[in-house]
Amino acid sequence: MSKKRDDPDLAYDYGGQMFCEMLGQICHPEFYNNMESEYQEAFVIHGSHSSIRIYYCKFPNQYLSQIATHGMHNYLSHRTQRHTITLQRTDKFHMLHTPERVELFRILAKLFYYLVSGRSHCGYLFNYNGNPIHKIVTPTPPLLVLS
Repeated sequence: MSKKRDDPDLAYDYGGQMFCEMLGQICHPEFYNNMESEYQEAFVIHGSHSSIRIYYCKFPNQYLSQIATHGMHNYLSHRTQRHTITLQRTDKFHMLHTPERVELFRILAKLFYYLVSGRSHCGYLFNYNGNPIHKIVTPTPPLLVLS
């Protein structure tokens, strides 16, 4: 068994990867140019071996716009406003321990409920009038008549 797997600093080693995955989710003009929201939210559920952590971050739209315009490498020299971005995470949930597994499922249920509520500022899940998802019209299925 690897000693590094239980190292409390290991979560910080994954921080850069999680941050980049979150930027990939939300750094799109249709999200950060949304005038009905000042920020975007991103979540990553990261599993490793028999444990899971949930990462979360809130990104101001102006920050995302500057990253998209100048690139991450040149962001610091072109920024017009300083932004503090805080990557947050849960404790590690060990799937082999029933109480931790139950707690993870409770948190995931709350997270999924929040995501589908329309209140989350997560891409197309955020419910606002200009959301492009509202332009999609799904055909209504034919009604089944049971005899």
